[in-house]
Amino acid sequence: MEIGDLKEALGPLDALLFNEDSLSPIFCKPRLIPLKTLTTEKLEKMQAEAAEKMKEMEAETAAKRPMTVQRQQADRIEEEDEDAAPEDPVQNGGNADADIWQADD
Repeated sequence: MEIGDLKEALGPLDALLFNEDSLSPIFCKPRLIPLKTLTTEKLEKMQAEAAEKMKEMEAETAAKRPMTVQRQQADRIEEEDEDAAPEDPVQNGGNADADIWQADD
C-alpha cells in the first residue's frame, strides 16, 4: 500500500444523518409566575400596618381634640367680645361726659 492508494470510505454508520422535518411547536406545562414577589408582599404589609397605626393615632388625637378646640373657640369668642364691646364709663365709675371732637380752624 502506497500513500497515494488510500481512499476515504464513509458509510451511513460513520456519519450523522438528518431527516428534514418541519418545525413544530413544542407544548409544555405552563409555569405559574407569581404576581408579587416576597419583598413586595412584605413592603405592602408594612405599609398597611403603618397606615393602621396612623389611623389609630389620628383617632386618638381626634378624641382629645374636640375639648381643646372648643376651649380655644370659647377663648377666641371671649377675646372678640372684650375687644368689640366699648367701655362704658358710667359702669367703670367714670364721668358720663360725651367726648366731642372739634376741628381746628
